[in-house]
Amino acid sequence: MHVFLTGPVQIGKSTLLRASLDALQPQKLGGFRTVSAQPQADGSRPVYLHPACSPDELHESANRIGIRRPGLGIVSFPAAFETAGLAALAGAEDCDLLLMDEIGRMERRAEGYSARILTLLDGGVPILGVVQKKADTPLAQAIRSHPAVTVVEGEVERIPEEGQVIVAAGPLASDALTEEISRLFPDSRYLNFFDAAAPLVTFESVNMERAWFASRYDRGTPDYINCPMEEEEYQAFWEALTTAQEAEVHGFEDSGVFEGCMPVEVMARRGRHTLCYGPLKPVGLKDPRTGREPFAVVQLRRDNAQGSIYNIVGFQTHLKWPEQKRVFSMIPGRERAEVVRYGGMHRNT
Repeated sequence: MHVFLTGPVQIGKSTLLRASLDALQPQKLGGFRTVSAQPQADGSRPVYLHPACSPDELHESANRIGIRRPGLGIVSFPAAFETAGLAALAGAEDCDLLLMDEIGRMERRAEGYSARILTLLDGGVPILGVVQKKADTPLAQAIRSHPAVTVVEGEVERIPEEGQVIVAAGPLASDALTEEISRLFPDSRYLNFFDAAAPLVTFESVNMERAWFASRYDRGTPDYINCPMEEEEYQAFWEALTTAQEAEVHGFEDSGVFEGCMPVEVMARRGRHTLCYGPLKPVGLKDPRTGREPFAVVQLRRDNAQGSIYNIVGFQTHLKWPEQKRVFSMIPGRERAEVVRYGGMHRNT
């Protein structure tokens, strides 16, 4: 009677639901869908609940059911479920089909809303929904164990040989699907790219007697920590960076790096002053100690809401960890910086 999809995040569950609705074309659709808004300045993403058939996505505080905060977990707003959620389910018994996209962890304290969904599970209107794979709330567990519910966790392993097919699995493609793509395109060498992450350091370990807060051209708020380099400092840093030992990454070549996530050492090898026109460009940044632009500037950007962790802008890297500590400590202001995560590199397939 009811079907709920489950699986890892960003694997296409909601996309499949929308395609199913296009095929079923119910005369009267009820239920709800949740929408993640664009990230805010601190990286958090508000989540809103809308009626399934609502043509507009009006993001208001009344239908904001939670906020996802990077590294800090989820904040839920049970009152929004009890108002906007129950409103979306009003008159559900008169519908041909109910959409519930999705059930997760935010509903944990929304007792009235959860009870309403359980009542609908016992009813006669079919439900098509999504339940998060890792959701461990009483509501999620009740859905999985309900006798009228079929939970589907599927995997596409074969691509149809006929017709036009769009494959948009991205880096989360399973091993089976990757092998299938390789089978259909045996000569392709372009089904992957290398992605890299920059190191993270603590704010309290940055030497602010040498560095300073500012934004380029003093526009907006001074969100960046700027570490200046004079020409001699830059030349010594460049020499160390371009000759440092790299970690071995299977299949890695400089020419195969994704341009948008190029390791800083690969960029540096393209020319002695390439970094000065890229992540280390000093234009619009005057050192308050000297009143002029330095030869080069390394910027640190806040990485969490508290401002206790900063990442080194543009310093994606796959240097060995001891080499990262040695080379990046040559940056003025970072001589004794405390690293909470070294940079790393992986292959996205």
